[in-house]
Amino acid sequence: MVQLRLRADVQSAGSRYLDARIFLLSGALFATSTDALVVVGILPLIAADINADPGAIGQMLTVYMVTFAIGSPILTVAFANWRRDMLIAASLLVFSAAAFASALAPGFIELLGLRVVAACCSAIYVPLAFAAVTDLSPADRRSTGLAIATLGLVGSQLIGVPLSTWIGQAFGWRAAFALDGCLVLSIALAFGLRRSPPLQETSSLPNLRARISPLGNAVILRAVLPVLFWGMGFGIIYSYCAVLLGPKVGFEKVPLLLVSAGFGGVVGSQITSRITDRFGPVAPIIGFVSLNAANIAMLNWSSESFAGAAAAMFILTFCHWGIFIPQQTRLLAIEPIHGPTVLSLSNSVIYLGMGAGAAIGAALVSHQWLAALSYTGAGAYLLALACFLRSLRLDDRPRACSPSRPV
Repeated sequence: MVQLRLRADVQSAGSRYLDARIFLLSGALFATSTDALVVVGILPLIAADINADPGAIGQMLTVYMVTFAIGSPILTVAFANWRRDMLIAASLLVFSAAAFASALAPGFIELLGLRVVAACCSAIYVPLAFAAVTDLSPADRRSTGLAIATLGLVGSQLIGVPLSTWIGQAFGWRAAFALDGCLVLSIALAFGLRRSPPLQETSSLPNLRARISPLGNAVILRAVLPVLFWGMGFGIIYSYCAVLLGPKVGFEKVPLLLVSAGFGGVVGSQITSRITDRFGPVAPIIGFVSLNAANIAMLNWSSESFAGAAAAMFILTFCHWGIFIPQQTRLLAIEPIHGPTVLSLSNSVIYLGMGAGAAIGAALVSHQWLAALSYTGAGAYLLALACFLRSLRLDDRPRACSPSRPV
């Protein structure tokens, strides 16, 4: 009896404390996600320093997002035979090297190539990090572990991108890349030097064939298509917020606008789960997409003051992250058997959408059609809403997320 009680106490204590590597993985997600969007706040500085068109600098966001979306399933399979902890440390080390090299890049071509390297490393690391967090978390605290990991992603918009923008304005854009390289390098060394049991092998992840299998399911494709367009609408505005809003409110206030956007993402990601549990996923998706379409359509007028611009950026990311959970919930209801594969597809599509949005925005910025950014972004959200409503009508296999709510 005493032995059983002691064993229960040990198990209880083990589930009370999370593996320290979960926090390191979340920190690396924070750093790599900050690096993915670091160009947003310092875009005009980079363009002026290397004598490049701001639209061309914006294309680096397109290249990064598209590389991540396409590379993630391919590179994960290519390195499937590597030990997971070794692969995580290696990808972070190469990522930090790319960040340091970006700080020294003499021109646009070199910087663009280094962004591709960083995107490939991130494409390997991000899915591995979430898989590792799942393995490291006790069964009764798995959701807590995943929440900590997700906080790294959301926190990059709240703290990472605004801080990088401020550092870029104060010390030069190269300092922003150097700081991110230092952060990633320190986490990689801390993770690699920890004497802990090795993680599970990467062979447990879905192979490439499993990852593309949802492409043959018309119901899933219709459910995922709106993700492409609302990712596009978000990418058009967020990628060029410094170019669009900086001349109106002052470039020195752009970091504060990004902080407001970060708060919007945190709030949206936290309250949406409760809304989805109460009303199901359909109503929140329609509401958030419609709200962001109106918000972006009025951006040329609402951004005439700093308060209006800050509110618009808050709503932009509030709705963007607010859509995330109900969309994931709906996809899992449509395809519960291959849920991780479908979610991986959805995440790749949203990166493609953001990359396409950055490309469209680059063309508009290059032609000095800044006012058109607002209308084009709003149009993308309206197209997403039309696709979503059509998917509801065409879905001939409706399933319920709960006994009383249709998907």
